[in-house]
Amino acid sequence: MLTFSGIILGAKWIQHIGVIKVFISWFTTSVVSWKRKKTGFITSIALIFLGVIGIVTYSYLI
Repeated sequence: MLTFSGIILGAKWIQHIGVIKVFISWFTTSVVSWKRKKTGFITSIALIFLGVIGIVTYSYLI
């Protein structure tokens, strides 16, 4: 009920936790994919770089 009313999802600290979890999963997936030889080293570095750009942009827009 609280989720539908927007009270919980409007809290900034919940949004920050979500962004941190997305970045950690993005970084982990990039490294694991590279280790399992599913992506190349350059592709993994590019994905990590995009994740860092996303975090910096999010930090700037807060």
